[in-house]
Amino acid sequence: MVHDHELAADWVRRIDHPQFRLAFDCYHQQRGAGNLIWGLEEYAGLYPTVHIGDVPTRQEPGTGEINFPNIRAKLRELDFDGLVGLEFRPSTTEAAALARTKELFPRD
Repeated sequence: MVHDHELAADWVRRIDHPQFRLAFDCYHQQRGAGNLIWGLEEYAGLYPTVHIGDVPTRQEPGTGEINFPNIRAKLRELDFDGLVGLEFRPSTTEAAALARTKELFPRD
C-alpha cells in the first residue's frame, strides 16, 4: 500500500497499464494532503473511481469539512464517468445517509 498520493500517481503513469489505476479517495486525500480540487485535476484520467467519506469522522457527505458540491462540480467539469464509491459510516440511519448522498451526487 502506498500512502503518498503523488507517488502512487507517478507509479500509475510509469506503468501505464489500463488495469493499474488509482482510486481517488476524498477522505484520505483530505486527511493526507488536502487540495482535493487540485488532486482531482492533477490525477484526472488515472482514477476510474472516486470514494467519498467526509472528514474528520468518515461519515456521509455534508457531515464534515469537505465541500462535496465543489467536488461534484469538478468531477462534472472533468467529464468523470466512473464510479462513485460510498466509503463512510452513516451518522444516523443508512437510509438517511444514502438520501443525503443522493442529493449531493444525483444520477443525471
